Amino acid sequence: MYSCIVVGTDGSETAGLAVKQAIDLAVLSRADLHIVSVANDIPSTLAMGASGLASGGDLNPEQAMGETARAVEAAAAAAVEKGLTARTHCVAGDIVDALCHVASNLKADLLVVGNRGMHGLQRHVWSSVPDAVSHHAPCSVLIVDTRSRR
Repeated sequence: MYSCIVVGTDGSETAGLAVKQAIDLAVLSRADLHIVSVANDIPSTLAMGASGLASGGDLNPEQAMGETARAVEAAAAAAVEKGLTARTHCVAGDIVDALCHVASNLKADLLVVGNRGMHGLQRHVWSSVPDAVSHHAPCSVLIVDTRSRR
């Protein structure tokens, strides 16, 4: 069915549902699983927006990469529980470009993303990810419906 599956995660509970689907498919397909988290460049002024869309504080590259590392480590631990060895990728840059680039480099045959991510400003950034990925991915895309499972 699949030989190489890439799944994107932002570490949120809803992204965890997409990771679970990717793990289950990798087990069924005996596919290689690659877990990707992207440290997206969000300007500090937006992150601290007066509208309260996101938690306050400056986003710095070290913190962002630390968050991506935690996201992929948690997802990889879930894969290990199912008997898989997952490879992890922490990438900086545009979320869609990074996911598609990793999938392309690995010659993945499936890219898995959730239809919703984090809350606040990050939700608005991630909410367009499934749509953009579906138009630019170099392989099939599975968009996991996470809305009713919160």
